[in-house]
Amino acid sequence: MKRGGSARYLLLVLSLALALIAPVFALRFISFFVFFLLLAALGYNRLVVRSIEIRRPDRELRGSRRQSMISRTVLRNPLPIPIPRLSLIETPGQFYCDRPSAEFTLAPGGSETHVATLRGEHRGEFSYGPARIHGSDLFGFFHWERTDPVRGRAIVFPHIYPIFLQNRQGVAGGSLTIGDPVYEDVTRFRSLREYAAGDELKRVNWKASAKSGKLYTTEYERTLTAGVKILLNLMEDDYPARKRDQNIERAVEVAAALVFSYTTLGQPVGIVAAAAVSPERAPGQRGTAAGGTQSGRLAYDPKSGWPHSQQLFELLARLATEHGTADYLELVSGHPGGMPTGVRLLLVGPRVTPVQVDQIRTLRARHVPIDFFEVGSGGNLSSGFLDGICRVHRVVEYGEKIVGG
Repeated sequence: MKRGGSARYLLLVLSLALALIAPVFALRFISFFVFFLLLAALGYNRLVVRSIEIRRPDRELRGSRRQSMISRTVLRNPLPIPIPRLSLIETPGQFYCDRPSAEFTLAPGGSETHVATLRGEHRGEFSYGPARIHGSDLFGFFHWERTDPVRGRAIVFPHIYPIFLQNRQGVAGGSLTIGDPVYEDVTRFRSLREYAAGDELKRVNWKASAKSGKLYTTEYERTLTAGVKILLNLMEDDYPARKRDQNIERAVEVAAALVFSYTTLGQPVGIVAAAAVSPERAPGQRGTAAGGTQSGRLAYDPKSGWPHSQQLFELLARLATEHGTADYLELVSGHPGGMPTGVRLLLVGPRVTPVQVDQIRTLRARHVPIDFFEVGSGGNLSSGFLDGICRVHRVVEYGEKIVGG
């Protein structure tokens, strides 16, 4: 979009009129000079506003809530003439932006990069932009303005707090060192020893053998990795109306802390969420479509590694509440992944109902180790209902300490 002062356009018309009808040659010469100067300035503006290029190298930003994300906007001048006094104004949308505007001078064929820091206060997926640029010709006669339609996208993860849990029952978290050589981890080198009859040839370390003149066999750490599956309850009717939104966000933060903790331990971790999310915003999860969202069961099977945990964080960023109550038994057995053997269940949600107690009791009867993280309980835990069934952790309402005593 371009804009110019009406007085300058009037000056263009008057200068042309004087150049044609002025009786004095000098006045006609000056009028022609002013006319062509204004005409060149107007043509320059039209050329610039159509030619200047705006590009966002990072079309999708990722970061935790209240964490800084770097946004870059590149301005390029493809013309063989300079573009002075160019201003860029960014539209940050839902984000705080430390540098929403800047001024540049683009050399012929040159480019400049506007770097800004964005920070989000809420988890989710948001767009920012568009960027607006404006400037004037070399003489400042005419002004132009243009809004570029290109928008950026940012995914804000829940804030990740540290969490440490002491295991007291069932399969512990992380990699366990054991004596059985069947469970050697070929990614964890331990030592070399001389070759013994019966050793597999693929275990021979040929580099060490060539240097020493003897055959050596590689030994690895003997470990057993146990996975966890997080059952996250975001069903709206399970949460009391008082502080509902706050407790739901805290439940998501607990799930994110658990994902981070067990991924750091090198342990497979998965999520089954009783929630809703836009279907195009969580690729790869299973579920049933309802009302334009994926709802009911949103499941990722336990896997290890940071690329997988990145998917889990993106899922947590996009989750929304769903009407109804959670069925823990159906969440475990109702999706194609089922419940793998030896996996620990981590239930995250509000105070359980009598029906949910029976569901958890049924799961425990299948010899599934369970930990329950109760959100919004204050000092009144569900441990009385769950005594002898599973361990109950009280989730602290505020602060970096997730689990209380």
